[in-house]
Amino acid sequence: MVSLSKRRTEKPKGYRPYALLGIGVVATVGVGSIIQISVPDDILSTLPEVKEYKPTTQALGRTASKHPGSTFYQYPKNTAAFVPSSTCQDGLPETDPTPFMSLDDVQQVVTKYEHEEYALERKRNFDSIGKLLYQFALEKNQMLLTVQIGGMDGKTSDPMYRMFVRRNNNKFLNHWLPVIVEPVPANFDALTETYSDVISTRKLKCRVLSNWAASYLGDSKCKFCQFDVSETAHPDCNKREKWARKQLGTLGCDYSRVFFGADFDKCIIQDEIPCGTIAELLRDKQLPDDAPIAMLQIDVEGYEHVIIPSLFDELPESALPPVIHFEHKVMRAKDELNGTKRAIEINKLLRLHGYILFDEGDNMLAIRVASRE
Repeated sequence: MVSLSKRRTEKPKGYRPYALLGIGVVATVGVGSIIQISVPDDILSTLPEVKEYKPTTQALGRTASKHPGSTFYQYPKNTAAFVPSSTCQDGLPETDPTPFMSLDDVQQVVTKYEHEEYALERKRNFDSIGKLLYQFALEKNQMLLTVQIGGMDGKTSDPMYRMFVRRNNNKFLNHWLPVIVEPVPANFDALTETYSDVISTRKLKCRVLSNWAASYLGDSKCKFCQFDVSETAHPDCNKREKWARKQLGTLGCDYSRVFFGADFDKCIIQDEIPCGTIAELLRDKQLPDDAPIAMLQIDVEGYEHVIIPSLFDELPESALPPVIHFEHKVMRAKDELNGTKRAIEINKLLRLHGYILFDEGDNMLAIRVASRE
């Protein structure tokens, strides 16, 4: 049960108490969890007055018409988890441990962003949310933990690189800890080179790069299909588009066979590679079990329909990332080919767990905002 009530407090000039979470309000979750945010006057004029909070399984207030069927989830206040020095260049001083940005802090920032962007009629996107979260982490001397499944070379069509490196105005990235998984060996080598450069030029202190595949099949080795980009590859393989040769590595070998047709036997290598779940990856890299994943980016060529539900089964509700961004272009193409509805089912699952969805074309953005009527 979540209870909301007004609190009379002194505010800076230009701010005033309001009746709901995110705007001069106290939200209590369990015992002793109190959150309070303020919103400027120019935003308040666009928001409806609300007198009472009522628990519901449907989206509330001004988001209801845009996001039917959504539920809301409020993250509890958690004890701070700290960044392990093993994930960082030259380690971190044990006398001054750096805390991760907590999930309830992430949700506060995302909720304020969603409300303001709605009021100002701006388009929400993954880039702007990530920049805002990093700025918060920087100001609070916290570490923003992101997980990326399918990092390719770390640059090409990479929303994380675009967001944090290419378009980030902050000179240094010492408050960002990216965990990046890339199973294709040639891509992983390029990814390692990319982040070596980021370390030297942008002062990125902490990062985890892993050459394995995210899988929930229960095995430590998985069959992985990837394009043969070696010098000894069949001549027909080089006729394929560059993006197809570099990007289309997948655990879904059956779909790969359909996609490449006659070229499959000539151009596709089937290898066993290390694999495991997202939680197993973090544990293997010595990140604490309570390390809060603020943002999750997934691009696994249609395998998203396995990763997302399995992650939701693996992690407790209070540990699910407040921001999830995933490619759904291939998943929808597979649905059309096979007559399935996996993309629709994933969207329903996300809404069931309190996410609001924004279709970005080839990608889907899902954010978990706090409830307000």
